[in-house]
Amino acid sequence: MHRRTMVTAVGIAMGAIAGCLNDDSTGTGTPGDDGSDGEDTDGPIRERFADEPSRPECEKESESVEIEMGDETDTAETAATIPYPDPPTEVTGEAVLEYLEAFDEAYLTHDILCNDRRSGAILSIGYSLERRETFDWYDDVTVVFLQRAAGATSGVDEDGIMWQADIGYSSVVYAIDETGLVRAEVDDPITGDEDLESQLPDPLEAGTLVAAFE
Repeated sequence: MHRRTMVTAVGIAMGAIAGCLNDDSTGTGTPGDDGSDGEDTDGPIRERFADEPSRPECEKESESVEIEMGDETDTAETAATIPYPDPPTEVTGEAVLEYLEAFDEAYLTHDILCNDRRSGAILSIGYSLERRETFDWYDDVTVVFLQRAAGATSGVDEDGIMWQADIGYSSVVYAIDETGLVRAEVDDPITGDEDLESQLPDPLEAGTLVAAFE
């Protein structure tokens, strides 16, 4: 079993019904399932992934829209994309965790707004971290698990009628080093804390390069 190096839980109070996002095709299992020790022997992330980074990216600014409130009409501001953060100054410790949380929120915000095909507009997007955990699966690559509630929480339809939605938990695993960042969605719900690592995909095997630092 891999050594666990950090566990941090951040409590939130949000509904857990809908709104999970699954962007990447992933498998489950941790490095070493085939009998190997799971150590990084194939070089830095940027050398492992020949393709250029792929991630949802567009620029949407906030706009005013009209909302029907019974017999009255009001206005509200639509949600805007969040810029992706600059590369972290270091890829260990609190600095890399703060970077990954900011990147993940920006990724989900871009994914929702850039790919939205519904009529009307999204007014707000919620993002609230519930849990994060770091694993030492590799010598020179940091692997971080994030569980969060994220998704569109309110909007207005084509008739100007406002809607609201609860959002549920979803999870993602990142791998990061000094050369790049890889992301893998966790397709299945996490069931308890007992053997968490066996429920997670290895992002270096099943993930997508989403940022390059060199």
